[in-house]
Amino acid sequence: MRGSLFVTFFLVILLAVSLCIVVYVYRDAKDRGMNPVLWTLIVFLAPSWIGFVIYMLVRGSYSNLKCPRCGAAVQEQFAVCPGCGSRLKAACGNCGASVEGGWNVCPYCGASLPGDRIDFVAPVRKKDKVLGKILLLVLLAPALLILLAVFSFSVSGGGSYTTGFTSYEVDEYRKLTGEEQVDAWLAEAGGRYDVAYVLRYATQREDGSYENCFAIYVPCAGDDSSVGIGGTASLFGKRAVRLDLESGRQAGNVVFCVTSNADEKMGLKIYCDGKKLDTEIRDVEFNPVPGNQAAKISAPAPV
Repeated sequence: MRGSLFVTFFLVILLAVSLCIVVYVYRDAKDRGMNPVLWTLIVFLAPSWIGFVIYMLVRGSYSNLKCPRCGAAVQEQFAVCPGCGSRLKAACGNCGASVEGGWNVCPYCGASLPGDRIDFVAPVRKKDKVLGKILLLVLLAPALLILLAVFSFSVSGGGSYTTGFTSYEVDEYRKLTGEEQVDAWLAEAGGRYDVAYVLRYATQREDGSYENCFAIYVPCAGDDSSVGIGGTASLFGKRAVRLDLESGRQAGNVVFCVTSNADEKMGLKIYCDGKKLDTEIRDVEFNPVPGNQAAKISAPAPV
């Protein structure tokens, strides 16, 4: 499933970049007087954007200059615009030959140039603001594909895992655990409503798998809160149990217990009313889940 998702992303990125290049080449070739349809086909059909490289090399032979008065396409060597007749280069007042701006004497008739040149309007070159963005996109596309490959590889290793969940009223939980550390923990917890307070215990079995146990006290939630449990994965494949809660009318009177049997140590992410809570986790040397007999739920691997 993740492999097909990566292929889909790859094709979408490749198609998006190719489409941008094709549109750019068509418009640029048309402005330069080249055959836009032919070059668009070459760029589109050539593999690995080789056609785009060829086009960039060839297009330098074609001018994209315009007459500033009528907008007609002109060449570098044109003295006048073929569309409106406007003079595009300075000219000698004696013989009318085109001359450069720094010349003092006309090389064609020997006349003095300063002060007697015919007025002209220089051709303008259309500013290309798109090419830089296209090249940046071409450079970023491989990097993005590499990131997608890393993500696909990192999350593909996680299979299914088993998660258990139950809840207890605070007084009941105290009695069932009988741990002094639990009493101290509950006495210190509850200072902030936007924080989840957690006792965590993880032990590795002989087969290399882990049993991850969490006792969670969320001041904003109560025994009337709805609960959703699932899983998430980071970019590099680090998996975590996700607990979604809603604030309850009888807030602060319940401890949620979660167990997760997986091939790795699991993290924990807690949300209340859709908002991620800060989590204060305290690692303990005892199992904080009473009896550790929470009902087992088959949870899919995170996507």
